[in-house]
Amino acid sequence: MSAHRRDSLLTLFAPPLLYLAGTAAYAAHFARGARATGWLATAALASGAGLHLVALLGGGQGVLRCPVTTEAGFLSLFALSVVLVYVPLEGLFRNRAFGLFMAPLAAAFYATAVLLDTRAGAAAEPPLELFASAWFSAHVLSTLVAYAAFTFSATTALMLVLLQRTLARADMGLVFQRFPDLGTLDRMTHRGVQIGWPALSIGLLSGALWAAGEARGVWLTDPKTIVAACAWVTYAAYLLSRPLLGWQGPRSAWTSLVGFAVVLATHIGAGPLASGFHSFR
Repeated sequence: MSAHRRDSLLTLFAPPLLYLAGTAAYAAHFARGARATGWLATAALASGAGLHLVALLGGGQGVLRCPVTTEAGFLSLFALSVVLVYVPLEGLFRNRAFGLFMAPLAAAFYATAVLLDTRAGAAAEPPLELFASAWFSAHVLSTLVAYAAFTFSATTALMLVLLQRTLARADMGLVFQRFPDLGTLDRMTHRGVQIGWPALSIGLLSGALWAAGEARGVWLTDPKTIVAACAWVTYAAYLLSRPLLGWQGPRSAWTSLVGFAVVLATHIGAGPLASGFHSFR
């Protein structure tokens, strides 16, 4: 095997292995609370993201060289976005509990991307010229950051709701004791939306500018565009409800979860109905 081939395989498969190693370290840290395993977990996750970025810049093969024009490439970029959003938030709140969810999620999306790209093989169509637009790149990247932030926010919101119910039953176990208190969970959920909503705003605006430049008027009635706009409205309501209505805790968490359900509908529900430029066809 040539040195170039070895380097390509290493760059391609090292990120998910490091994400999985991070998952194992996060699990060990969650179970024992040892500081060393916590540092190891974060280091593995960050290293995986670094190699993942190298792959996207040309060190890997296939999907990793053209990450925004295929479903596989979108999943690969989403995996990276999840890590890049999560690691700074982990440092901000000084709590590694949610790495137990974010690290395996990144590994799963990356592995799925590689699997889809392998199945496509040489039959995959070359990227279309219209995807070279800077507006399109801004649209995809900002939307991915938004969805990654909303994923984090939904995870913390769900834990807040579960913890609230556990406290009401006075049935606290080790699992819930490892997670932050309700106030911290509320702040984590809020911070995720504070990152995601502006990013989604940029994504919708840059997508509109790109579509207008390509004379693609159909984007206005595209199901993905409509559902994404609904997600934007839902998260805007979340942000406004806190200062105007004083919503915090469970009410605020449920609003975040509703917003994330709309985000999921963007891809799961509206995806099959989307026009060509939104369905990678």
